[in-house]
Amino acid sequence: MKVILLRKAVHLLLAISVLSLSFYPYFVTKAYAAYTVELTEGFIRLDRLKASTVTGGTVCTKPSATHTTALDAVEVVWPSGFTVNTTGANWAGSASTLGGATAMPGIAGATPTVSSQTVTWTFATDQTVTAATMYCFSFSSTSTLTNTTAGNDKTGTIQLTDATPSLNEGTAYALSIVANDQVTVDADVPALFTFTVPDTALDHGTLSTSTVDTDVTSSGMAVYTNAENGWLMWMAADSTNSYGLYSSSTGDTISTTDADALETAVAGTEDWIISVSLGASGTVVTEFDGNETTTGGALPSDGTFEQIASHTTVSDDDTVLLTSIAAISSTNKAATDYQETLTIVAAGNF
Repeated sequence: MKVILLRKAVHLLLAISVLSLSFYPYFVTKAYAAYTVELTEGFIRLDRLKASTVTGGTVCTKPSATHTTALDAVEVVWPSGFTVNTTGANWAGSASTLGGATAMPGIAGATPTVSSQTVTWTFATDQTVTAATMYCFSFSSTSTLTNTTAGNDKTGTIQLTDATPSLNEGTAYALSIVANDQVTVDADVPALFTFTVPDTALDHGTLSTSTVDTDVTSSGMAVYTNAENGWLMWMAADSTNSYGLYSSSTGDTISTTDADALETAVAGTEDWIISVSLGASGTVVTEFDGNETTTGGALPSDGTFEQIASHTTVSDDDTVLLTSIAAISSTNKAATDYQETLTIVAAGNF
């Protein structure tokens, strides 16, 4: 008797197993293909495709038929392996016009709910969508979706749910998850610096004890640089024959003492100073920030360089003008060969 009962139990289990296997395709199809009409188009664009990375995304569908005040919800079934946050509020949808698409109507007021791998956005009221129009909406990357491991053909479904179930539209989709979805773009910008001295001569002509004479560079020295910290400029006088306008024929010099401060030339008093001005941006060192007529600064008598101007950022056209200011006394010897040579250099501060 026990043997007979055991055999009957085995036969019953086998029958149940066969029955379950025969219905398995039905259950799988029902979970992923509740729609009865294929969407004309449908895709999901994730913001990141890197494995195990949190991401937001955009859902786009193009219905094959017009649903007039009948669209209840949008449903997305995420592929197996993706981590789907179960807090529905995190999945709030927002309008998207990706690629010129139309924003999904009613998505801002839709209520998201989550069940396992399925996220459903249920509209507050039934919406209208038009056939052959692409509709899109987005969801944020904040506590929503985390990608699975790298691999291809990660499949799921998108569905538009109609008030009449037989009019539901949907499509299968596939995603590819990769080890790295970002490309690093590198570039080098070369250091640039251009300095020009177009005017190489200043001529006072004949000086008088009754006036202070000036002569200015007409074009100015130009500086172009992409140095982050701008540029600096220095000037030095030739100290071979002592500092000042020197006459080799008489040995006389028109000069003044470098006081490291702004000086004022006075008619009838021997003096030679330089006033520096800027045609664009920058700063003149105080000692040389004269008025271009009677005030300026003197250079060291030993021929060392002294900074005259600077600019603290990139420059595409800074100009620096020099004004030579000279005054003579009644004791300066008569000659036509008074001269001094100025050396002006500049550097980009990178």
